[in-house]
Amino acid sequence: MGGCLSGDVRGGMEAVGGGGSGLRGTGQGGANEAVDHFFQKSGLRGLYSPLELSFSASKLKNMDVLSKSDPMLVIYTKKDRRLEEIGRTEVILNSLEPSWITKATINYQFEIVQPLVFQIYDIDTRYRNTPVKMLNLSQQDFLGEACCNLSEIVTKFNHSLTLNLQSSSGHALLGTVTVHAEESDSSRIAVEMTLHCLNLETKTFFPKLTGQLFVDKFLETVQHTFLDYISSGFELNFMVAVDFTASNGDPRAPQSLHYIDPSGRPNSYQQAILGVGEVLQFYDNDRRFPAWGFGAKTPQGYISHCFNLNATTNDCEVRFVVDEYIFYTFNGIQC
Repeated sequence: MGGCLSGDVRGGMEAVGGGGSGLRGTGQGGANEAVDHFFQKSGLRGLYSPLELSFSASKLKNMDVLSKSDPMLVIYTKKDRRLEEIGRTEVILNSLEPSWITKATINYQFEIVQPLVFQIYDIDTRYRNTPVKMLNLSQQDFLGEACCNLSEIVTKFNHSLTLNLQSSSGHALLGTVTVHAEESDSSRIAVEMTLHCLNLETKTFFPKLTGQLFVDKFLETVQHTFLDYISSGFELNFMVAVDFTASNGDPRAPQSLHYIDPSGRPNSYQQAILGVGEVLQFYDNDRRFPAWGFGAKTPQGYISHCFNLNATTNDCEVRFVVDEYIFYTFNGIQC
């Protein structure tokens, strides 16, 4: 799932871009409420779905001598490379296998990468009567953290994902955390109403509350959501075709759209591949992506209008699209 510890939540860049340089932004952004409101007013589904996340953990490290740890979970999202706390669970006393009651609410957006970080703390007995929101986390024992993208949870069977706990520096620790996502029932329901009024009084300086309001029609329907399709086994396939025609410029020139910057700054094609691939990769079961090029003179000396980016003839699928693209751009291809 990529190197997504709290210090560097990079989403799924590795699967799309491999080990090469590439755009490392998370694509995190807030829901566009104005557009969402327009869709809902028009009787269409909104841009996002409210989800409730519930949490449990197993085989936590025991930090207490005479009793067991008192674990609490804190959930974060990452925006602009900074952690932003979403919420905290209650404290479970004397348990290494906690199943927390408190849930976290988050808006699922298909079109962006939404990295999440889960941290678990053993709360000191001195703070047993302190509200969880008031707890200073630096004064508690750190039991470990795990991270993933929200899309990794919703694409799993039963919308549940189990993650191994790690230290903040990436070393493996004891225990796992399981996150379960459930779509809010209210997000599925659409209501159509027809109303009319009778005996409304003409407005004066001193109006009275008169008239009657009648409901002529009330129709409630349940709409299928994108997550319903995912739960039924629906998959998306990410396919890439790169234009190597001369209109893009000589790849050796900095002005070219295919120029590979030694500093690691992604060109336009790398940005496009990463921007789309980071989102779609989690909806493809085998994480292998067909990738082609066209309009180029190959190292063998002939012009090809369709060739595999992995330089093979029998399989067009690759795991690291950007790496294959860089390889072809660097190895004698001519636009």
